[in-house]
Amino acid sequence: AAILMSPGGYVEVPGGLAVFDYGNRSLKVFNDDGSLRFSMGRQGEGPGEFEDPRMDHSLTPDGKILITDGMNQRLTRVDPDTGSFEMISMRDNHSWNAAQVEDDRFVIIHPTFTPDFDQLESLDLIDPEFTVVDTIAVVPAGRVVRVRRGADDEGPGLPVSKPFWPRFSWWVQAGKIAVCQGREFRIDMYDLTGTLLRTIEWDAPISGVTDTMWQAAQEQIDRQFGEYGPTVWNALERPSALPSVEGVRIDDLGRIWALRNIPSERWGGPEDQTLHWDVFTPEGEWLGIQPIAGVSRYFGSDVCYTTEAREESSVVVRYRLVPAG
Repeated sequence: AAILMSPGGYVEVPGGLAVFDYGNRSLKVFNDDGSLRFSMGRQGEGPGEFEDPRMDHSLTPDGKILITDGMNQRLTRVDPDTGSFEMISMRDNHSWNAAQVEDDRFVIIHPTFTPDFDQLESLDLIDPEFTVVDTIAVVPAGRVVRVRRGADDEGPGLPVSKPFWPRFSWWVQAGKIAVCQGREFRIDMYDLTGTLLRTIEWDAPISGVTDTMWQAAQEQIDRQFGEYGPTVWNALERPSALPSVEGVRIDDLGRIWALRNIPSERWGGPEDQTLHWDVFTPEGEWLGIQPIAGVSRYFGSDVCYTTEAREESSVVVRYRLVPAG
């Protein structure tokens, strides 16, 4: 039960770490010594089951683990000590990712599409009845194309996200909400009522899209799908640059971590995929760049957690963050 197939969402809980394993559609809570406290969940539509789960953000105010399931249109709150849970219906809302910031307030993301297939993502403050109390931010999140699968497919096509989209990212922790749009080196910081506190901007190099990168991406798609791969239904303009910021995090001390985008090997990027984080004080002062190997998902006060793949399963690695000098 402790084997991890595809761990993604992490959050520290009293005396341990909660990990959501997307491969098994299950939540696993580990004690500080690495032993398994409990495991709950599987794929399905019933109570305690998940189809399209996300667990990326903070605990609820009373210390429960919050899991969003857009396909099942519900939120699940899990007790980190016992594994008991309760569910909240999202009715007709297909959102993914949510954070409970007050006893009667949630932050949740609502994707919408314009007539010309631009995708917008609004970050809303809602009550338990899913009535929007306030809209914190509306961010252009990318472009959608219509595709068909195979030369003989005459249907209307499937909506598929366009490569190189700007990557909208947000995070809730330490009593703050951080929002960034990938095409800029900029982070907007809000309090839990949705009031803008400050905007952090800084200079950094932006990765341009070259012919080599574009060709590498197309070759990867051809290898993956062969002759049945997606064929663009209506050609859209090719972007000139990759997103500059891939994600944002806040640690327990309120410091802000911004992940620089590095083109993956799929897009003709470097073999060394070490991640580089720009780190800021809670007031927005730039502290420096921190390289970290592995996919970092969660920062505490002096630790971070990453996912690393092994031959038979994935592992969660905890790194101690030590101040320079």
